[in-house]
Order: sequence, then C-alpha cells, then structure tokens
Amino acid sequence: MAPIYLSLDIGGTKIAAAAVDAHLQMRGRITVPTRSATPAALLASIRQAVAEVVSQAGAEPGAIQAVGCGVPGQVDAATGLVRHAVNLNLSHYPLGARLREELGRPVAVENDVRLASLGAYHHLRRTRPNDRLHLNSLLYISIGTGLAAGLVINGQLYRGRHGLAGEIGHVPVDPDGPRCACGARGCAEEYISGRGLLRLAREHLSRFPGHPLLTRGDELTTRAIFQAAAAGDEAGSAIIDAFAARMARLLYAVAMSYDPDFIVLGGGIINAGPVLFQALQRHMEEMRTEAPVARMLLPPERIIALAGENMGIQGGIMLAVDAGCCRT
Repeated sequence: MAPIYLSLDIGGTKIAAAAVDAHLQMRGRITVPTRSATPAALLASIRQAVAEVVSQAGAEPGAIQAVGCGVPGQVDAATGLVRHAVNLNLSHYPLGARLREELGRPVAVENDVRLASLGAYHHLRRTRPNDRLHLNSLLYISIGTGLAAGLVINGQLYRGRHGLAGEIGHVPVDPDGPRCACGARGCAEEYISGRGLLRLAREHLSRFPGHPLLTRGDELTTRAIFQAAAAGDEAGSAIIDAFAARMARLLYAVAMSYDPDFIVLGGGIINAGPVLFQALQRHMEEMRTEAPVARMLLPPERIIALAGENMGIQGGIMLAVDAGCCRT
C-alpha cells in the first residue's frame, strides 16, 4: 500500500485538504464546509475531509502516514492543544490528541499563519532554486480578516517562548485607537486588515459625497474597493494608496525587527488583486529613496506576494512529512 501524507487547512467556513505521496506529488485535493458549532461537529467535518481526500487519492485510510493541520488560533504545537480559536468555537481543546485517536497516526497541529510561513519557505526553495543559498530566513505576513506573521529560520518555525511569535496584529500603534478584541487599544490589525481597509474607506469617502461606494453603507466590501481602484476610480485609488502606505510602514518595522532574507505577503487582502501590491511597491520605493537602511533591508526582489497560493496546505504537507519521519 503506497503511503500518503495529509494536509488540512481548517478555516472558519471551509476545510481544505490535500494528499501527497512519498515523493510529495499531489494525489488529491478537496474542500468541505466547516461545521464548528461544537467540537464534535468540527471532528465530523474533519472526518469527512479526510475520507474524501483519501478516496480522491485512490488510497485507503491505512495508507495515511501522518497529518499536518493548520488552525486559526493559538496553538500549543508540542501537544496539539488548541488554546483558543474563536472561529472554530474551541477553547483548550486537545485537537491533536483527538485526531490521533481517530486516525491512529501522528498528527501535528500548528497555527495557520505560522504553517503558511513554512509552506511559503518550501515553495520558494522549490520555485526559485537560484535563491536557495540566500533563503535562510523568511517572514510571511498574512493580511485578511486579521493581521499576523510567521517566521522561519533555517527551515524551522520560530514560535517564541509562549507560542506567540508573529502576532504583529496585536502590537499597539495608536493609544487613542479603537478597542481591539484582545483588550488593547489601537492594535495594528485595526488598521491593516480587511476591517481596517473598510474603516479607512469610510473616512476617505466622506470627501466624495454621492460616490457609488458611499451609497453601499454597511454593504461596502473590500472587493468593491479593489474593483473601483482597478478601474481607475479616484476615490478607490486613494483608499488603496493610503492602505498601501500603512503596509509599507509595517514592512519597514518588521524588516528592522527581524531582518529576514525574504518577506512574503499572503492572505485575503493580497489575493484581491495586483492593484494593492503595485501601490505598495511605489511606497516602498519612496522609502528606499529616503532611507539608505530601507534600500538594504527591503530590496524589491526580496518582497514577494503569493496571491492565490494556499501556503497553508503546502506547510501542512511539510509538517505531516516531518511528523511521519519522527514516528517511533
């Protein structure tokens, strides 16, 4: 029976699953809806995803060697305990242990953004062989519903003492800013995230009375803003430009903090289209012109947007292979 490794990207609305063989060739890839009203419902969804992807791979459950899972929340990677995952209604839940009981195989659980950073690291090593000698560290920044990062050093995830490394979205940047769900005021993700973009848009649109975006009211979406900017709309372009300026300052800050070889951008906001990355590049070039250290820390060829790529799935594959190799 040919062995397979499974990767699960467990999100609040869907679970993406993939199966690869021992040569890391893709054998199956599916998505199923996430049911997360209770832990039992979530386990049933995961069970469905595993069954469907194993079937698509033309394999049997006994062929599974190991599983790598990404979860949107705070995770104890050593034990697979999900300390807190709001979107999945989990609190101090032993997801890794439950899945090991279900499958009888090693299961590794990791924070989803951290897992995506591992996927991005291996993706670049595979697709940019000329950069391998210069790819010792990588910082992956996910901008979507929230803001978070993952750091890979010499192929290994850096988690920090409490497993909170990369939680850049909860760095306070404005003491008078809005209250964040974490309890602090003016956290970075209140400004650089999907809701941050919407808040910024409403501020800008007050200068454009009667603008079509303004008439949407509570129905205003990030997609509509990106579409307006891509069409050359003045207000839409101004909103995206202002948001890109915020992103540029964020990248400068994290580059000064971590000095990584590469910075990779991902997440729903990055996936919305190239108009944001183009604006970001303009602001980064202004920084390089003004500050010599920015030219050193932020060369354009070392800042990459991986739009449309599921780095979480790729990271889960590497996590599963590592877990399978460590079987005793």
